[in-house]
Amino acid sequence: GVVLLDAVVFALCFGVGFSHFCRRRRDVDCAQVDCSIFYDWEEGSSLQRWPHEVAARWLQAHGLGHLVRDWLYDQRFWAYMDFAQTCYSLMLFPYVLLGLPPCKAFLTHARRTGYDKAGRLCWALSNQQMLERSSMLHSFAVQDRAATRMQAFS
Repeated sequence: GVVLLDAVVFALCFGVGFSHFCRRRRDVDCAQVDCSIFYDWEEGSSLQRWPHEVAARWLQAHGLGHLVRDWLYDQRFWAYMDFAQTCYSLMLFPYVLLGLPPCKAFLTHARRTGYDKAGRLCWALSNQQMLERSSMLHSFAVQDRAATRMQAFS
């Protein structure tokens, strides 16, 4: 259920962002309007240091560069991808609620687990049980010290 929700939200956010980018790109006719503001194609520009330059070189080496080269150099593409990533993060906000202790206990109804010294999975002790165990171990230690003292005198 949770993985499916994550996949659907991811597809929705990036699908909406990419379709909006394609629609806006189609609306502007670069033959009639100067689109140089959207592109940075000059050699030695700051764009040469951007991470997508690696992707553009890889696509060019494999004969696919003509398909997405314009997108990788279009600043609007990166703005819409940023928009999609932000929407994706905001739509996954309910996962934060699952991490809060009151909601986690209410929504998941799961008990904590842990491993014992032998490496077996077992239920974790509650706070009350940990206090009882600590006092029990302390009393055993006191009894052992007393028994050691008694053996030293005999």
